[in-house]
Amino acid sequence: MNWAGLAAFALAVSVLALAACGGEESALPPNEALNASQEALREIDSVMMSTEITTIFDDATETTFLEVGYEQDELMFVRQGIRDASPRDEISETLLIPDDYYVRTVSGDWYVISPWNQGERFGELPEAGADDAIEFYDKDVAPYLKDLQQADDEQFDGEVFLRYDGIFDSPEGEGQATLWLHKDSYLPRKVRLQASENGDRFDVAVEFIDYDLPVLLPIPPEARPYRDYEIAGQTPCAGAELELCLETQLELDDTAAHFCEGEGRRVCLLPLGQVDAELMRGLVDYYRKRYGLPISAIQPTFVPTDLLDHKRGQLRAWELMDYSRLRAAHSFFGPEVILIGITPVDIFNEYGHYSWVFGVKTAPEEPLAVISTFRMKPEIYGDPPDDELFQTRVRKMVSRYIGVLYYELPESSDPQSPLFNSIGGLGDLDEMSEAPIAPELP
Repeated sequence: MNWAGLAAFALAVSVLALAACGGEESALPPNEALNASQEALREIDSVMMSTEITTIFDDATETTFLEVGYEQDELMFVRQGIRDASPRDEISETLLIPDDYYVRTVSGDWYVISPWNQGERFGELPEAGADDAIEFYDKDVAPYLKDLQQADDEQFDGEVFLRYDGIFDSPEGEGQATLWLHKDSYLPRKVRLQASENGDRFDVAVEFIDYDLPVLLPIPPEARPYRDYEIAGQTPCAGAELELCLETQLELDDTAAHFCEGEGRRVCLLPLGQVDAELMRGLVDYYRKRYGLPISAIQPTFVPTDLLDHKRGQLRAWELMDYSRLRAAHSFFGPEVILIGITPVDIFNEYGHYSWVFGVKTAPEEPLAVISTFRMKPEIYGDPPDDELFQTRVRKMVSRYIGVLYYELPESSDPQSPLFNSIGGLGDLDEMSEAPIAPELP
């Protein structure tokens, strides 16, 4: 029996005997007991179960575990992992308490994804267990229990249980199976599978407790955003340094304008938090020299911590944009002034379904945008620092928003256009060119 088949069996067995049968004086024959369990399954409102799988490959032993709680046909939590995990495993345990998904590394650190929306719509959760126990039992478990024979009764915790021995014969393989059912109710206490193949051995033990009782949820662990696990090392504006990046960039105090000076249409760049001062000065110089734009960086500001989603370690992009409008109220005069906030902190679109964005913008009628430079740094992903590449990436996002909001140009589906409208990551951003925003511009 291969490992994939064993894992499938383990999860199947986890919902095996959510079953009850009326209190008969004598035990039902094995097949009748199995049929009765399928019929009685619909009467069960809640159950807690645990599975432990021990495998021996080439004399190396590994034990994995799974704990699941169901209540009113809802998946309440799933905990699974590897006991005594080694560094090669990286992740030693996961815990799903909808809508939060936690992972623990072998170092003992916990990380959380919340809400679960890594490219998925809000409300969708990772595959971590069957959410329809009845259908799962009927289709994936009961049909594979074969040749059940009643053996001698056994006791667990002072109660008598009926024992049935047989095989679990699935498309993935075959193993010896033992079921213990309560003598009166036929509710299960334990299910065990033992199999061997080419000297390798497998032992699966499943226990069932707390039928028709409220599921006691695990206490959520203290966790950092999962984003901190994905990025490399001690990255600025992440982990313990995150809130430091929300403070005002004082290096720009002497050079930033107090308001967006000039007449007619013009562009204001608003530093939000500890954005790189040289980057801001370079952006102003670049657009003045290349396009002759009326552009300036205005007085920098801090970012309030209440705009921060602590589980994600990110700022909510649209709230940050509303905050930018308020902080620059003395400069923001509707369609005449294009206000672009720039922050070094990671952001996400709280009305979208992706885990992060480079930026968000409004329409030219009220031209406003915010850009995060966080994901544009090569060192975020473990690459060597490259300031020229970093500044090029930031310029591309600024140019895109200037093209749409200032010049009111249509966005493009051409991946090399500076107005490309489907930027999904660094690959797309790097493919975009720094050609003139419009053909008639330099």
